[in-house]
Amino acid sequence: MIQRARHEAGKWAFDNGYNMPVSTLARRMADLAQVNTQAASSRPLACIGLFVGVNDEKGPQVFKVDCAGHYLPFFAATSGPKEQEAMNFLEKRVKEIKEFDKDQVIRTAITCLGHVLGSDFRGTESEVGSI
Repeated sequence: MIQRARHEAGKWAFDNGYNMPVSTLARRMADLAQVNTQAASSRPLACIGLFVGVNDEKGPQVFKVDCAGHYLPFFAATSGPKEQEAMNFLEKRVKEIKEFDKDQVIRTAITCLGHVLGSDFRGTESEVGSI
């Protein structure tokens, strides 16, 4: 999925002269995933993709693409074995998160991870990267 997303984004930039919007990339990847579900001989993708980008007009955007070809925009999204528990944690704080700066968002993400895993993190046990 990652290789195909890179290919699609690169092709878009070459053809159009600007970077592909994250919403367009998510829709394209969902369309490609959905095609794999139509024929019995092709195997659908067995992954969920989270596409995050910053649009000049709409600001930061998060899209979740599943293997059946569904894609939806999210304000905050999770994926993995304890996805529902993490989503419940984030849904309770969604109104607060809209007002947060970058440091507060990172702290909330680490707090969510600790809450879901049932453990506390020390500063030496985790690394965070942001762009």
